[in-house]
Amino acid sequence: MKKKRAVIPLASLIALSLALPVRPAQALFGGGGGMKFSYPSPTQASNEVMGDLGVDKGELMNSVDVMNVARQKKMAPQVVLSFSPANPVDGERVTVSATPTYFMNSDPKNLYFTWYLQRGQCVPDGESWDQIDMPITGSNAACNLDGDDSITVNDYKIAAARIIANGGWAWNRTHALGPDDSLPYTVGETDETGLGDGFEAPMGGSDQKGKNEAGNPDMPAYCYVHDWVSGNEYELDWCEHLFPEDGNIPGELGDGEFHMEEEQYWHTDPTNQDTAGIGRPDEANALGLGINEFSWTYQTGDRVGVAIEGISMESTIHDDSSYKTMWALPKNTCDLGEFLGEWDYKNGTTTLCLTEAGEVPYVEGEDCAPFSEETDTAYINNPSPPAAPPGGITDTDTTIPSDGSSGPTNWADTSTIRVEGTSPIAGGETMGLSSYLLPTFSVSRDTGAVAHPDNSIIYGNTTTVTKLVTEDVTMIEAQLTANVCTTTETTTTVTDVLGYQIGDATTETEGPVCEEAEANVFDMSKESLNACLVDNLMTPSDVQQDGSKIKLSLYSTPQSPMNDPKNIGEIESTADTLVVTASAQNVNDENFLRYDWEVYGGDSDSIVTDDWGEPFAKEMLIDSTQTSGIGVKSLKFKLAFADEPKYLKVQVVATEYEAGTTNRVLRKGNESTIIRLSSASDTITAYNGVLSDDGVSLAFGNAASLEAANVICANSAEPELKEDYVLCPVVKDQIIGLKYAGAATSFLWTINNQPVTYKECFFEGCDLEEQTASTFFPILDEPGSIYTVTLSAVDSVTGEKINLTRSFKVVTPLVKIVTLDDSGGAQPVFLGTYTSLDGTTTYADMSQTDFQTVPGSTANFTREFYPRSLPAEYLDPDNPEKTKTAWFVDGTDPTIPETEKPPGYTPATVDPDKTSVSFATTRLEGEYHLVAFNTLYAPSTNIKKILNANWDINYDQFYEKQLGASIDVEMVPALTTANSNNSPPKKVLAAMISGLPAYINFLFRIVMTSLLLLFGIWIVLSLFPSPITNETEPR
Repeated sequence: MKKKRAVIPLASLIALSLALPVRPAQALFGGGGGMKFSYPSPTQASNEVMGDLGVDKGELMNSVDVMNVARQKKMAPQVVLSFSPANPVDGERVTVSATPTYFMNSDPKNLYFTWYLQRGQCVPDGESWDQIDMPITGSNAACNLDGDDSITVNDYKIAAARIIANGGWAWNRTHALGPDDSLPYTVGETDETGLGDGFEAPMGGSDQKGKNEAGNPDMPAYCYVHDWVSGNEYELDWCEHLFPEDGNIPGELGDGEFHMEEEQYWHTDPTNQDTAGIGRPDEANALGLGINEFSWTYQTGDRVGVAIEGISMESTIHDDSSYKTMWALPKNTCDLGEFLGEWDYKNGTTTLCLTEAGEVPYVEGEDCAPFSEETDTAYINNPSPPAAPPGGITDTDTTIPSDGSSGPTNWADTSTIRVEGTSPIAGGETMGLSSYLLPTFSVSRDTGAVAHPDNSIIYGNTTTVTKLVTEDVTMIEAQLTANVCTTTETTTTVTDVLGYQIGDATTETEGPVCEEAEANVFDMSKESLNACLVDNLMTPSDVQQDGSKIKLSLYSTPQSPMNDPKNIGEIESTADTLVVTASAQNVNDENFLRYDWEVYGGDSDSIVTDDWGEPFAKEMLIDSTQTSGIGVKSLKFKLAFADEPKYLKVQVVATEYEAGTTNRVLRKGNESTIIRLSSASDTITAYNGVLSDDGVSLAFGNAASLEAANVICANSAEPELKEDYVLCPVVKDQIIGLKYAGAATSFLWTINNQPVTYKECFFEGCDLEEQTASTFFPILDEPGSIYTVTLSAVDSVTGEKINLTRSFKVVTPLVKIVTLDDSGGAQPVFLGTYTSLDGTTTYADMSQTDFQTVPGSTANFTREFYPRSLPAEYLDPDNPEKTKTAWFVDGTDPTIPETEKPPGYTPATVDPDKTSVSFATTRLEGEYHLVAFNTLYAPSTNIKKILNANWDINYDQFYEKQLGASIDVEMVPALTTANSNNSPPKKVLAAMISGLPAYINFLFRIVMTSLLLLFGIWIVLSLFPSPITNETEPR
C-alpha cells in the first residue's frame, strides 16, 4: 500500500519560521560550560523554506500585492439599461429593459426594481435635470405627486409606480362601461375582505423571507453601499427599502396591506388583485417586484432610472449567515466622500514618546522625555522618641534603617548620599556610603561634624523610565476600522545624586499587541442615498453613444464592376451599371429620409490619404439616377469614366427631420464605400473547355472549334446577353475555361474562396509551380448553385492590385424551337409588348410555343439551347450519326425511310447535322402543324475521362438529360406582326386559348370528355328506378 506524504502548507511553514527566536540563544550544560546554537532570522527562515519548496519569492510577493487590493476589485451589483426605440419622438411608446448582474438572488424576478420617471416638463427653464430639489412653478406643478414643497426623486418614483401598477386601467373614468359596471373606487374589496392585493417585502428580495426580514432580531438585514471609485463598501446605520413613499395616506409599500386609499393613490383596481395583469398582487407591482421592463409614452426631455434592490454575492462581516443588501444603479454614480468623517488613523508606522504629559512625536537621534522619574530616600532617626521614624544619626558612624518602601534597598555600595539640612555645602551635606547590611546600613561623614535637624531626609539614587511606542496601522476602509498593532519599549536608567549612571540601562519590549479600532464614521442617510438616484437618470440616447446618429450600410453591385470609357451605346462597350443601395437603422421611417449622394474617383494613394478631391458632377455620372432627395436610397449610373479611375468612393448622407417640421434635424448619418473598378483592359473571358487536338487535355480551342467560337457569356448591350455576362448560366459536368487579359504577372484563382489546385497539368497554359493567367474548373454542383471565381493579381508595371470576379449559376438545360424566317414563312404569335425598367425601350412579347403561317408557305425552324453556352460536343455525344437527335413534323421523323412513314405524313427536310427542319405547309386555314425536337445532353467519353482523372468524378455520377420541345403552327389567312397589331385582341378569351400550348388544349379535351361521360351515365341511371328492398328487424 502506498503511503501518503504529509503536506505542510506554505503558510504554516512561514508562520513557524516567524515564531523562532529573534536573537541567538545560549544553553549551558553543566560546570559553567555550554554550547551555543544560532537560529536564523525570520526573513532567513522564510527564504530557506520557500527555496526548499521551489517558491519564487518575487511571484509570491506579487501575489501578496494582488491579495492586498483584491477586496477593492470585487464586482458589486450592477444594472445595464437598454431602450427600444433608441431615439424616440414625442408620443412614441418607449420600453426600457434592465439587466441586473452580480446579485445572489436565485432569480431576477425576486429583485425589487424601483423605477423612477422624470418627465421633461418637470424641469423648468433655467433649472438642471440633476437637481435634488426642483422648485415648483406653474408649468411643473403637476409633477409634485407627493404634495410636498418641492419636486424630488420620490415624485419620479410615484410617477413610474403608478404606470406599472395601473397597467392601462381607466382609473379616472367618469362614466360606467355597462349596466353591471361601477365607477372606479365606488365599490371594491380590501385586504381585510380577503382579496389579497397586499405583499410583504422582505429586505434584499422576495426570496429572502425569514432571512432578512425587518424586525427579525435573530436574522437582521444589513445594508451597504459600494464606492465605485475606491472599491470600498460601507455599511449603513439603517436598512430600509427605497420604495416610493407618501405620507398623506396610511400604510406604506411593502407592508403587506393594500387598503382602498392605497388602491386609489396608486391607480389600481380595488376589484382586481392584479390590475396590471403581470401575475403578482397590486402592491408587489407598485413596489416593482421583478419588473425588469418599464414602458411609457415618451415626451421630449424624459429621463428614467431604476434602483434594483437585492443581496450581493459577498457576505457581511457579522457573525451570522447574512449577505449584504445592496442597490444597483444605472450609472454607478454616487459620491460617498461627503459622508466619510476624518480618519483617526493613517496607514503605516508611527513612533511616539510616551511622557508624563502624554504622547509626543519621536525625534530621530534624541532621547525621549522621562515617562517617570523617582529618587530613593531614607530618614535620619532621632535619638529620642517619639520622633518618627525612630532612630537617628550622630556625628560618628551610625546606621540608618530603611523606610520600607523606596528606601536604601536600591542603593549601591559606591553611591553617595546627600543629607538634607543646613550644611557648609549648599543644599545639604554629602556623606559616603561605606557599607550596608539590610535592614540597616552605615553612613560615615566625609566632612566635619554638623548638627542635623530631626527627621532629616537622606536622598539616594534616581531611577528614570522612558517609553518608546511604535504603532503599525492597517486601514480597513470598507469596514471603517483600523488594525492597530502597538509595540512598547521601556528603558530604565539609574543614576546617583551626582548624575553618574549606575550599571547598564535595562530595556523591556512588550508587544506587538494588536486590536481593531474604529477609524472612521460613515454617516449616510436614506435621503442622501435617494439623492444619488437623481444622478443616475438616463435618456434613451445615453445608452447608445451614437444614438442620435443614423446607422447606414451600403451595398453595391456588381462585384468588380467594369469601367469602359467607350460609347455606352456601342455593342462592344463593356461598361457596367453600378448600383449602390443604402440601408438605414435607428430611424422612424426609412422611406422619408433625405439622401445626398456624392461620387469621387481616385487611386490607391487616395485610400491612404483619404484625399479624393472634388466629387464628380452629376453630368459626369452617365445615365445616373437622382442623387438627392427624399427616399433616394439608391444610386445607379454607368461606369464610363474617361480618366479611368482605379477606385470610386461613394458617400451618402442621410437626414431625418423631426415630425411636424420641415427643417429641424432629428438625426443624421453618413457612410461611404470604396469600390475597386476593373478596367476594360483587364478582363476575364469565359470559355467552353474543349479537348485539345491531342484528345487528352483541355484547351480554349482546337482545329475543329476555334478559340473565338468557344467564348461564352461575353459582355453585350443586349439585355439577355448582358444578364448572362453578369451571372453566366452553366450546366452540370460542363468544363469552364477562364483566361485573363491584362498586364498582371502574378495570379491567384479562387472558387468560392477556395484556391484552385491541380494534381498535374492537363490544360493549355498550366504551370504546376504557380498559377497562371488561365484556369479550368468543372461544374459539379446541382442546379441552383453559384460558383464565384475571383482572380487576385498584381500589375507588373504599376504594382496595382487587381481583383476580378466572374459568377456562374448552375441551371437545368433546356431547348426551344425558333423560326428561321425573318419575314413570311412561320412567325411566333404576337402576345403584346413590355417596356424596359427605365421606360426608354419597348420590346415585343412573342410566344415561344405558338406560331402562325399561311397555307402553302414554307416553314423553317431550328433549335436553340439554354444556356447558350451549352457545348455542342455534349449533345448526342460519341454518335456521329446523331441517332438520339430527331425532328418530328406532325409526329413523323422526316429522316426515316419512306416505307416507314405513315400515310398522309407531312414531307419535311432535316439538315445533315440535324440543326434545322423545313417543310411546306399542307394544312388548311384553321388547322395546325405540330413540330417537335428531341436530343440527349451528356458529356462525351473523353470529357468523362478528364473529369474522372482530374476531379475524381466516378463514371456512375455523370449528368445526363433528355431535352425536348414542341410547337404548334396555325394556318391563318394572313400573318399578324408586332408592328401591325398595336391594339389588343378584341376576342380576349379566344386570344388566350389560341396562345395556350397544344398539350393544354389536349388535356382540356380529355377533361371535357370525362365530364360528358359522367353526365351521360347519370342520365341513364336516372331513367331506371332503383330496386326496393324490405328489411325486417331481427327478432
